[in-house]
Amino acid sequence: MKIVFALFLLTYVVEETTSGKLLLIMLDGFRWDYFDLGLQLPAFEKIFHQGVRARGLTPAYPSVSCPNHYTLLTGLYVESHGFVGNEWYDVTTGKYYSPWYKELTPEDRSFMYAEAEPLWVSAVRQNKRVHMFHWFGCEVLILGRQPTYCVEHNGLPSIADFQRDLDESLQLFLNDSTDLAAVYHEKIDDHGHRYGPNSSKLNSAILEVDEEFSRMLTKFAETGLENEVDVMIFSDHGMTSISPSRVVNVSGVMPMSCVDAIVNGYGSQVYIWSKEDCLQEVYDALKDYSPHFTAYLKDDIPDRWRFKNHKRIPPLILVPKIGWYIETPNFGFFNYDTGPIKAEHGYDPVHSEMRGIFTAFGPSFVPGATADQLHNVDLYQIMCHILDIEPRPHNGTWSHVRHMITDVSGFLSSLAVAVSTAVACVLVTVCYCYTSGRRHY
Repeated sequence: MKIVFALFLLTYVVEETTSGKLLLIMLDGFRWDYFDLGLQLPAFEKIFHQGVRARGLTPAYPSVSCPNHYTLLTGLYVESHGFVGNEWYDVTTGKYYSPWYKELTPEDRSFMYAEAEPLWVSAVRQNKRVHMFHWFGCEVLILGRQPTYCVEHNGLPSIADFQRDLDESLQLFLNDSTDLAAVYHEKIDDHGHRYGPNSSKLNSAILEVDEEFSRMLTKFAETGLENEVDVMIFSDHGMTSISPSRVVNVSGVMPMSCVDAIVNGYGSQVYIWSKEDCLQEVYDALKDYSPHFTAYLKDDIPDRWRFKNHKRIPPLILVPKIGWYIETPNFGFFNYDTGPIKAEHGYDPVHSEMRGIFTAFGPSFVPGATADQLHNVDLYQIMCHILDIEPRPHNGTWSHVRHMITDVSGFLSSLAVAVSTAVACVLVTVCYCYTSGRRHY
């Protein structure tokens, strides 16, 4: 019976070790080729060496933040999760929606996210502890659930916030107080917009992040977390230069009497909702106006964008060529307090400038494994695999990432099954011998 008990105990231990710990780090606007700027980035280089790396991470359309934040943590293209832009108009409610709109009620915010179940909600629903720092939407009640803890995104997180968020995440793992921690940092995106992709200000923001990662790696090594916690680092999109010399203003030809709503995605995509029976008139006025943008009726939007089959997608969109900017009656060329905007994203993801980054390290990743290109819908399934949670239906493809993942989890799960089977066999044998012995005596 001691042997039987030991086998039961081994089975329990093995099964308990199949769930991992995961730290997610989102670096907004970090373009894939910022690593080729000649900067000395020792922490990133160490991560590349001991972990995995994709040469580029292709975002979903539109290549802006909030839709891709939701794509990354649902594994769904935009037409499937319904978060169709950083802002949009809903014809059923007559309201405009955006995470930045302070006037929205809690019910409005829940409505924005309710078309899909993100990773953090699935994790909580499956009894995981989740801590999120400055992550869009973590404060929202989504399908009746919230993370264990949330520091709400409320303005640009500083590098001091980033340092504090990383330190707190590591302490939570050391205390065995969380299963999933998620940290969001926005300064690289902000400086890309303000100063341009080739600016010294942007370079300084990248160097700051690398310095914080050096501190994190040292703590991982000193505490042993490097053997216990997986870390996934990614961005939502890239960035490209723009200028006031590459602007198309459609205000003069837009038949406003036919328009119910316009949402200008900072010049790189324009959503138009026309009045009933007016759509053709609006389209005809815009479709040949300039060679620097394309007007798409909803049915004509390219299938490869997976941005067509949802009620929130507008009946007409204007898509500029990369690097061009569209001004509308309600939106001109954007200016920061530092001057005119220098770079933008949101363009067709086929352009290399729109690609982001992905790198990861930890016990679940094969050191040195690489991929030329990944689509961001593929990362969600890795997260679920590490956390040992049941994924929701998604658009990711396991074969795209399988070579990056170790067999440890699968091996342990198989071992648990094998041990359980052995225990059952031993119990049957022991019981049979015992009962047979009683009959003989």
